[in-house]
Amino acid sequence: MKTAEEIFDSVNFDNIAHEENFNLQMTKLGSGLMSGDYSKSQPEGAESSNEVKCDNSVKPVSFKNLIGRGHPEFSGKQQQDAQEFYLHLLTVMERENRKKGQTDHAFNSLQFKVEDRLECGSSKQVSYSSRIEGYMALAIPVDKATNEENFRAYALRKQEAEAKGVRLLPEDQVRRHITFAACLENFCSNEILEGYLSPVTKENTFALKRTRFRTFPDYLLIQLKKFDVDERWQPYKLDVEVDMPDEIDLGCLHKQKDGLEPGEVAIRGEDVAKQVGSSYQEPPIIPDPEIISQMTNMGFSLERCKKAALHTKNAGLEAAMNWVFEHSGDDDLPAVKGTSTAATSIPLSDGPSKYKLVAFISHMGTSTLAGHYVCHILKEGRWAIYNDENVAISEKTPKKHGYLYLYERIDSSASISSTQVYSHEDIQT
Repeated sequence: MKTAEEIFDSVNFDNIAHEENFNLQMTKLGSGLMSGDYSKSQPEGAESSNEVKCDNSVKPVSFKNLIGRGHPEFSGKQQQDAQEFYLHLLTVMERENRKKGQTDHAFNSLQFKVEDRLECGSSKQVSYSSRIEGYMALAIPVDKATNEENFRAYALRKQEAEAKGVRLLPEDQVRRHITFAACLENFCSNEILEGYLSPVTKENTFALKRTRFRTFPDYLLIQLKKFDVDERWQPYKLDVEVDMPDEIDLGCLHKQKDGLEPGEVAIRGEDVAKQVGSSYQEPPIIPDPEIISQMTNMGFSLERCKKAALHTKNAGLEAAMNWVFEHSGDDDLPAVKGTSTAATSIPLSDGPSKYKLVAFISHMGTSTLAGHYVCHILKEGRWAIYNDENVAISEKTPKKHGYLYLYERIDSSASISSTQVYSHEDIQT
């Protein structure tokens, strides 16, 4: 708070330029959230309630306007995706840090290094690449629902009721139930990339992609990918329940060292690089015009299509589309080489792979185009719900309905009490 006061004292608030001061706007937001001045209890004599509504609540209008300025989605007031805004905020923070020549930043504790393994389907040779991530995206394997029979029975009852003009009661609704273990097992498995052009055999084949963690951050943000597209590429929301544990161990995702494992053969280009040393450079990647044409016809911007083709190395339309939906909040087009942020250029925290759930954000609504976000935060051992300026103790915390989950690393001396702990033996890779 002392640093915040120093920043406030150094700013001329009579000058409109303070609204463009990113450091000031971040300081105002942090000070408002941490000072406690905007979360006073109800005055003595007020009607007792589990809910507190503050008339002087924090309304970061200037902050939101500055962060969203120039962005096609966040500059207006239309429905916005929380995960996309999170990624956009990180992009803005990184850009501001580059202006100051700083490599250390406020979200270091959220970043971690991952390593992608790509195996050519025809030659069986492999390549490895590392990148820095700020969140973990988990796809939801709907086909792994534990209550599929009950869900289908409910869907039939609903269809029959609607045919008669009757609506079933909300409390009778049955959603597909997916376990966290199923989501994690899906993440651990190989992803099949169709339309892969083998650099070894020069033929169109497939590739197997797998991702592992090289470091574990102090705080891990997990996104459940509840928003998807149908066969007509129309967005929709998955109405499912995912059993997110209070405590988790992600040791099954850890890779001990960079690069090749015993018995693996590197893809030819990597062998050449090792033979001729650092003077070797891979030829620049030129985005495939056919991929770009197909994606722009679906309504995506030209720059975003180029970016997707670069990052997937022209692996095909499906790979490019998957990349777009996983990185839709990243607005800066990379260099033509298509490389990610150098993993060695950013200081990263690392430690044990055990975490506890401390907060989550839920989307209330059935559509990607409308709805409302609420946040639950664990405070002093109790869950509280934050709904705009309304704050209340959460009686029945809906952990199964979240969208973004924030986990905090558990100290190495602490023991995990939850029975939902996963290891290599539990996950089929």
